[in-house]
Amino acid sequence: MLGLYFLSVSGAANLYVAYNFSTEFWANFKVFGLLGLTFIFAIGQAVYMSRFISEVEEEKK
Repeated sequence: MLGLYFLSVSGAANLYVAYNFSTEFWANFKVFGLLGLTFIFAIGQAVYMSRFISEVEEEKK
């Protein structure tokens, strides 16, 4: 569910920047801004989900 919110907000930010700033700024925003935020989000999700994966493995033992 959190992923849906992240993608919606990043899509809205992308549209805002695309329509209100220059093409060069928009390209830099997509390459460095959104890509960086996506990596940070993915790492955060992996850390968050790793807690639940270890709990499931402990329950199987």
